[in-house]
Formats: sequence, C-alpha cells, structure tokens
Amino acid sequence: MQIGLRNMPAISKKRRRRRMTLVALARRKIQQFGPYKSLALLFVPLLIVEPLKIAGVAFAGLGHWVAGACMIVGAYAVGLLAVDRLFRVVKSKLLTMKWFAALGKIWDEARSRASDWINFRRTGTL
Repeated sequence: MQIGLRNMPAISKKRRRRRMTLVALARRKIQQFGPYKSLALLFVPLLIVEPLKIAGVAFAGLGHWVAGACMIVGAYAVGLLAVDRLFRVVKSKLLTMKWFAALGKIWDEARSRASDWINFRRTGTL
C-alpha cells in the first residue's frame, strides 16, 4: 500500500465561477465609460421621468386625483432610485472633471454645515 499525495483526498473542492448577473455586467460596462459619457448617462433617467411627472399632473387635472398622485410619487421614486444607483457607479469618473469635483466639494461642505447645525439645534452642543 502506497502512502503519498496521490492517494489523499482533496481538502476543498474547486469552486465554480458563476456567470455575472445582468446588473453586474451593466455596472462593469458603465464603469468603463469616460467622464462626459457618464454625465450624459445620468440625464437618461431624468429624460424619462420628467414627462411622467407632467403626465401625472395632467392626469390629476382630469379628475383622477389618486391615480395622478400615485403616478407623480412613483415617478419621483423611480427617478431618485435610478439616479442614485447610477451616481454611485459613475461618481469616481465624474470626480475626474475639475469643475465637478469643485461642485462636489462645495456640496459636501454645505451638507456638513447643515448637519452640524441640525445637531446643534437638537443637542445644544457642537
């Protein structure tokens, strides 16, 4: 009987790589875009959602208040979620543009000041 490496059982099985999901594949393709193409991509959900909001107002104007309000709220939600998800994917590319990085810095400072002010009003301490 021979004792050696050939007769020993494998410690772990080889893991099979699963195929990428459609979302992961799209995210990888979008991350390869340049900064201006990424900026243009952020406007696509806005171009789709804004007419839906106007249609919701028109629908409410025809007397269908509940359906119009639901359409407006749904359009806001879809737009917010789509733009937020896209922005998280393309943010690093957008920050390579100097003017966008400067605006981002101003936005972050304003948000920080507002947060500090809210915390001061709530607790009374800095």
